[in-house]
Amino acid sequence: MSYLINENMFRQNDIRGVYGKDLTPELALDLGKAIGTFFGEGKQLFIGGDSRVSTPILMNSLAAGILATGVNIVMGGLTPSPIAYYASAIDEEIDGSLMITASHNPADQNGLKITDNKGVAFYFDNCFSKLLDSLRRKDFNEVPVERLGQQKLTKQYHDLYYEELAKKVPISRKMKVVIEVGNGACGDFVGFLKQQGHEVYGLRLEPDGTFPSFVPNPSKEETLVELKELLLAKKADLGIAFDGDGDRVGFIDEMGEVISPDQVMMLFAKELLLKKPQSKLLLDCKTSRATFEFIRELNGIPIITRVGHSWVHKTLIEEKAIFAGELSAHYYFEEENYGFDDALFAAMKMMAYLSQEKRFLSEVISTFPTYYASDELRIPCEDHLKDKVITYIGESIIKPEWEVIDVDGLRVELEDGWFLIRSSSTEPALSIRVESTTPSKRDELYQRVQTYVKEALDSLN
Repeated sequence: MSYLINENMFRQNDIRGVYGKDLTPELALDLGKAIGTFFGEGKQLFIGGDSRVSTPILMNSLAAGILATGVNIVMGGLTPSPIAYYASAIDEEIDGSLMITASHNPADQNGLKITDNKGVAFYFDNCFSKLLDSLRRKDFNEVPVERLGQQKLTKQYHDLYYEELAKKVPISRKMKVVIEVGNGACGDFVGFLKQQGHEVYGLRLEPDGTFPSFVPNPSKEETLVELKELLLAKKADLGIAFDGDGDRVGFIDEMGEVISPDQVMMLFAKELLLKKPQSKLLLDCKTSRATFEFIRELNGIPIITRVGHSWVHKTLIEEKAIFAGELSAHYYFEEENYGFDDALFAAMKMMAYLSQEKRFLSEVISTFPTYYASDELRIPCEDHLKDKVITYIGESIIKPEWEVIDVDGLRVELEDGWFLIRSSSTEPALSIRVESTTPSKRDELYQRVQTYVKEALDSLN
């Protein structure tokens, strides 16, 4: 079987590529054999996938390869990522989960996330590098026909997940919410809330992997226009927007204003620390200084971490933290859930909070501290140059008196703000974010950091 391996598909937190070019059914078949070899004969894996057009054929190809190694499969079909993680976390007979998705990437792409038997995501060093090596060498543990794996199809984990969700996160009054599903994998959540007695209005509920309106991404304002309009028209309490596979969620207040993930983290942190003060909470390196300060004022212990769901979940366990948040709108509840990023759980938590709060969400958010942050800027940069650019800036531009946090690229703390330069783990680009005490200082710092990157690129080229 002949195919070319684009090694750039194998990234820190997942595998992603263009379907039919990088990620073909032929490669997926051998990738399934590599995955089966990695887990070992006799193990059992759960497989789910998002609504992309290429997901079913990739699912079947991966499954065929896995079965060829004597590994059994439980097929979940169309599945939000949290339910795939949940299957491996609650069932002792499930040794890991596979989620076929490219999250918010364009419709022509697809990919794969893999977890262990606790729902903890694998990453490049402990999994994807090994799969890549197996593909390079065609080194697979294929078994005789009498020892092939067995396959079954079930929706039991969907049912179990929603039953548990209703019990774990009770909502004390009827809520009126508007939800943007974006033709992704989370349409069932709307029906679930209606069964709970809430007044729910959904947009683009049907799964459609061509994404005729837009690729669902709660971090992009242009995907929230209709959601805001419907929220205001219905005078709803809350707007909720999911990404394509249900591991990220955005929130909109009753005034139609987007709540920044920094502020969402503050809201969740406040509630959690009232119950368990002096706990550790993880915040990714893109998070506002205001969030760190807010958590310290509440007698919490904020810990900065690198970006990426596999690293965050791993660090959450190591630090024995109760919560983690990322600016990309991933939220992890270790104390109350299973520690993986779960947008459905986070949405329920927000609804539960508001159901007990006498104030509107906008009024709650207005009490939180804030600085002035830039949007995240992605500067195109070839993968082989990204680390070199960051090293150049660290060695040739950063002043000795500046405080540098290097858990993920360079976060440089200044007296009146900070800036971050890091490698994107999902595309050939450098990610930049800055924050300061005034808009003018923010804009000046934003321009200055871009000149740092330009100088580094010019020097290396």
